[in-house]
Amino acid sequence: MAGATAGFVLALVAQWWVMRRPEVPKAHRYPDPALVVANPQQLELGDVWGPALKKVAVRLRNRSPRTVQVTGFLRSCACLRVVPSSATLHPGREQTFEVEVDTSRLLSRSADGQPFEVYLGALTDDETHPEIPIRIAGRLRKAVDIHPGYEVDFGRHRGPKQVSERLTVVPRIPVDRLVLGVDPTMDVRAEPDVVTEVRPGQPVHVTLTWDVPKVDQQSEMHGVLSVRLLGPASVPAVCVQLRGVARGLVEVFPARLDLGAVPVGGTLRWEWTIRKPQWVTVLDVDVKPVADGLPCTWELRHVGSLTAIAGQIVVGRRGRDSARYRITLRLGVSEPGQRSAPREVTVAEMVRVAWHGLTPAQNRSEKSKRNVPQP
Repeated sequence: MAGATAGFVLALVAQWWVMRRPEVPKAHRYPDPALVVANPQQLELGDVWGPALKKVAVRLRNRSPRTVQVTGFLRSCACLRVVPSSATLHPGREQTFEVEVDTSRLLSRSADGQPFEVYLGALTDDETHPEIPIRIAGRLRKAVDIHPGYEVDFGRHRGPKQVSERLTVVPRIPVDRLVLGVDPTMDVRAEPDVVTEVRPGQPVHVTLTWDVPKVDQQSEMHGVLSVRLLGPASVPAVCVQLRGVARGLVEVFPARLDLGAVPVGGTLRWEWTIRKPQWVTVLDVDVKPVADGLPCTWELRHVGSLTAIAGQIVVGRRGRDSARYRITLRLGVSEPGQRSAPREVTVAEMVRVAWHGLTPAQNRSEKSKRNVPQP
């Protein structure tokens, strides 16, 4: 009975204390974030035609009495890019961030007409709200189909020669004109470059021709073909990536060697083959490690019409599991039909050797396993 009475008294005291306690202001208990999105309505994009880069302006306003730092952004997918990546917002001021939405990445996993949502998290030094969520939404609309895809690889060729690839462009919206453009500094042209009165679903066949240059040293070609749909709808240009390799006088194969597990103190033996035209002669070779690569010994071999570089590397006790080497070749070039003396050309190739080294303890363990007599 005494225990029940004591409990009843404690309950009355607790209730009295709650009633006497002063009310905590709501703003103190749940402080509002210092930064807010000033233009949330403009982040509802509606129909977004792609594949293309859609640029969106996000404005953040500092409504607090102190300066707030934006230190970075978290992204919900790799399709988002923000510029600038950081900023300082003084009290009452706004900062505009330009957000690029790569709709080609979204269209790769969504059907035409599907809604999409992507999110950014603005990281701040506000202790109560260190992350400000930003939502960007819309509906994906695919304006054009390009077959076989949005990348064209011309392959590896030795110039001078012409190489052609075909594209099929199929608009999905009414188009007055279809305009294809390539950077004039590139040796690539598109035919036809302008097509008029294209109906939705009508395929347009385009031939891309690359004039492969004649080069001593291997060079890579990278460019962009822009496909512009001019018509009633405002559609940004669609980009097709172009690439190819102009082969030089010689090539070293393979560019990367993977030699597997090698004990510390063991020897890596490697061999690279030099491919060249018959009218090119290898006069001299030099192999040097790059970026703290392991020293190596090597020799030049001639077997019939092939030329090879063979050598070995002794693996030291170091943490890296690969090394890069620069092979410099001095060549004598006598092109077919050339009556003058051969010209000398120096070219360089970067190659890599990779291995999976064992620690000294693992090395001893492996040796002990090999020395165990088999039953």
